[in-house]
This record gives sequence, C-alpha cells and structure tokens, in this order.
Amino acid sequence: MSTMDVSVVLRLVDQLSGPAKKTAEALKQIVDITKQLKGAGGLDGIGRSLQSAVSASSKLRSEIRSLVSDMQRLSGASRNASRSHGSFAL
Repeated sequence: MSTMDVSVVLRLVDQLSGPAKKTAEALKQIVDITKQLKGAGGLDGIGRSLQSAVSASSKLRSEIRSLVSDMQRLSGASRNASRSHGSFAL
C-alpha cells in the first residue's frame, strides 16, 4: 500500500469516526430513555399517572369551588347578622 493510499484511508477513518461517535451517543441516549420508560411502567404507566393527576385536579377543583361557595354563604350570613345587630338601639 502506498503512502497516498494510507493517507486516504486515515482521512476517511477520521471523517467517519466523528459522525459514528455521535450516532453511538444518540443510540445510548435512546437506550437510557427506554430503560427509564420501562422503570416508570412504560407509556401505559405514564398514561395512568397522567390520568390519575387529571382526576385528582378535578376533585381538587370541585372541593375549591365548594369552599368558595361556603365562604360566600358565611360571608353573606355574617353581613346579615351584623346588619340585624346594628338595628338594635342600646
């Protein structure tokens, strides 16, 4: 093999090794993410978790609305009570 052939081969190896390393890193990231998904119960597990979170937030929203309604009712009762006490002459 001549010096020129060796030079061309080394240049090609250098030009291919960079992209090959990037591809290997990307594949490793895909494998790592896949392992994380499996640990979380996969996409089904994530879907169940999201559904549970939506259900909990709906329940919380309902409870907050109930509390607001109770507070408004109590506030109105408090105003009515102070008006009725204010009408008595001492």
